[in-house]
Amino acid sequence: MFIGIGMPIPDLSNLPGPSRPGGGGGGGGAPVLAQIDNVYSMQFLRADATQFNVPTTSDFAFGTGGFTISFWINFNILHSTSALLDFRSLSVLNNQPSLLFGSVSGVEWKRQGASPAKLPINIPASEFTVDNWNNIVVSNNGSTTKFYLDGVEKGSTADSVNYNQSCPLTVGQFIDGGNFWTSAKFDEIGIFNTALTAAEILSIYNATAVVDGVNKTG
Repeated sequence: MFIGIGMPIPDLSNLPGPSRPGGGGGGGGAPVLAQIDNVYSMQFLRADATQFNVPTTSDFAFGTGGFTISFWINFNILHSTSALLDFRSLSVLNNQPSLLFGSVSGVEWKRQGASPAKLPINIPASEFTVDNWNNIVVSNNGSTTKFYLDGVEKGSTADSVNYNQSCPLTVGQFIDGGNFWTSAKFDEIGIFNTALTAAEILSIYNATAVVDGVNKTG
């Protein structure tokens, strides 16, 4: 369920309810551009599965001011190549990014028209197994992009690309369809217009590990 653009998120260390345990750090005041909550039932099982789309918005034109993307994923199949999140439009524009997964290459960040197109860091495929939840985070502060898995940094590299294009978001497949669909469940997708700190990213992991009675780490 898409629940809003431009909404402030609460301090993650004090989220209410027993199903959302508090974590260290806290992300109080970090503006969230999009939060897709309780998407546990959203599954992509076939090439013709319905995509989840957020329409084109200037809120996803991050520029060089920094951003953070966080989501949980549970793979049904580890495909050789699949699209996790695609911020490209049908008329693809330079600097529109996409997040990919491959059973050999792992999780990779690709910048359309940039050089190199794919950043020289990844989250290894060996970190993922079928029917197991993981929290993936991509964070950029305007000069550096970092990967996190389950609250732990997995790689860092220079990245000063100006992500200045308005764009949509397609979850689980490239916007133009094709064969690169992701067979997986997605949950707790959050997009922030700032580079969250390591403590805030760990707080997100802790605060969303158990939601609506689903324990993703147990």
